[in-house]
Amino acid sequence: MKKFRMFVIIALMVSLCGVVFTACGKKKKPTPPPTHYTVTYDTCDGQEPTSSLVEAASCLDETIPLREGYVFMGWYVDKNYTKAFDFSTQIKKNYTFYAKWSNDVGEIFSTDFDNDLSLSGNITLTISGYIGKTAIISLPTSLNGYPIASVADEAFKDNKYVSSVTIPDGFVTIGQSAFAGCKNLETISIPSSINTIKSSAFAGCEKLTAATIPSGVPEIANNIFDGCLKLENVTIGEGVLRVGNRAFNGCLALNNVVLPSSVTEVGGEAFKGARLHTLEFYSGLTKFYENAFEDCTMYDVVYHGTIDQWLDIDFSSYYSNPTSSCGRLRVEEEDESEVARINHLAPDYVVSLTINKNIKQYAFVGMQTLNDLTLGEGVVEIGKDAFKNCDNFHYVTYLGSINQWMNIDFQSYYSNPVSAAHELTIGNVDITELNIESSAIGNYAFAG
Repeated sequence: MKKFRMFVIIALMVSLCGVVFTACGKKKKPTPPPTHYTVTYDTCDGQEPTSSLVEAASCLDETIPLREGYVFMGWYVDKNYTKAFDFSTQIKKNYTFYAKWSNDVGEIFSTDFDNDLSLSGNITLTISGYIGKTAIISLPTSLNGYPIASVADEAFKDNKYVSSVTIPDGFVTIGQSAFAGCKNLETISIPSSINTIKSSAFAGCEKLTAATIPSGVPEIANNIFDGCLKLENVTIGEGVLRVGNRAFNGCLALNNVVLPSSVTEVGGEAFKGARLHTLEFYSGLTKFYENAFEDCTMYDVVYHGTIDQWLDIDFSSYYSNPTSSCGRLRVEEEDESEVARINHLAPDYVVSLTINKNIKQYAFVGMQTLNDLTLGEGVVEIGKDAFKNCDNFHYVTYLGSINQWMNIDFQSYYSNPVSAAHELTIGNVDITELNIESSAIGNYAFAG
């Protein structure tokens, strides 16, 4: 009997352990935290709220909504606007943000009234600055009955609220650094009456996407769009003569930049560090200053001129020539003369050349499409590094004699196209070995 009881007890204990072990084996794993949360923005201006998924534990970038006639005061987490959201907060739950607005749009002022001026006769005022937080600004045409013609130096500099500015017709001047550092400025309307835009006017406007330089402005001033990271489209009016130093430095989103036929020179580092699809310019542009395209990348260079005219361009350095950043050149006009001729590969890239005039320094640097070259007896001087990094160069033909070839003034190793080519033909003879009686062999005559 005792043995039976003992057996029953042991059996019960084993059964209980099995239940425990089974329960432990079926224990659910903890639910992992969400990888994304929903953030909803209610602009409180009659528009439908918008929602988006954001990654858990990430921080949000503050966006500033636009509402004409109102000033945006910030995003709040409650409808009563008692608690503003701190955008350094990591997102660990769903949020709805509510935009707070004020109808106090601020004040545009002119210090001309403070300078003991005799405000009589045909005078015009200058906007000196703005006090307020509104995002959309249309500049007035007059103050106290006096017409306004200019925006002063640094008038809106480092304003973090303005996102859209309309300058009315009749204004003639935008001052130095007038809108520099306006990091939320996205659009600027510039009237055709503007004839002066001074240096750094829009420098550091990281969200600016488009701009127009009117025809009456003679120069795209130094640093005018320096650091405009999202600038995509620039319209440059016929009549602009010069692109200033570092004008488009660091512009990473440019599409097609067309320099009109009136432009005659491009300043130093004008497109340094820029990213653009196509640069297009005309034969009237004859001077590119130091490192105009340093650290720049582009897809195409389109030249409205002939190769003969291209050879007249003065490139100050290797990176002054846009082909250093592209490797391709499209020439839109055929040369009918015997001075320079071109053969094309669709879509009109320079592939082969016939040239019978002197070649300036850096003339064809980096051209990856250039395959063969014929030089006439009219070529007596080739400038520094004219054919540097022409990596796909194969054939050079010279129409003069071997003695004439040896007397060509090659100003550097890469001035001689043979430095990049595989074969040299002189007088219909492939040069594989030479028996030269003359002792007068010029520098770099047989480089490469």
